Amino acid sequence: MGSIEVFDDIFSDIENQRVFKTLINGEYKHGERDTPEYFPTGMVMELTDETFVNFLTEKIYSCKPDLRNKKLERAYVNLFTPNENPNFHIDGETITCLFYVMPENLPLNEGGETQFYADNTITGILPKLKRLVIFDGTILHKASSFRSYPRYTIAIKFLA
Repeated sequence: MGSIEVFDDIFSDIENQRVFKTLINGEYKHGERDTPEYFPTGMVMELTDETFVNFLTEKIYSCKPDLRNKKLERAYVNLFTPNENPNFHIDGETITCLFYVMPENLPLNEGGETQFYADNTITGILPKLKRLVIFDGTILHKASSFRSYPRYTIAIKFLA
């Protein structure tokens, strides 16, 4: 499996509250097809506010300075409603960065992990409050929804 790195406490409590407020007040469109043979899942909001995107990319650069040399491909938010069932997919030749944004940590039974598949094994990364996951976009992966809450995840992708 390619590289998967986890960084915790990316935001201060105040930053997390502000980011969460931005996400819950955003305007979302019906989701995307992860693969051509499946129906779209979730909802998506493109991040177009340059100041907000710069704030997020600086958080990424503080963890992975070498990404400053990579071209930003896309910045957006995935929103999955409770019990939605997203599909496995790859992002292509990218480095994908996921921020988990929520008002508080949720119980383990809520789910919401990002699942990675390799060598006939699924590995899950829990959606911990203020967590950043950076991984090789060629790894087969999928989101899982929460049981009772909407799941907001910021995705920032750089060309590999």
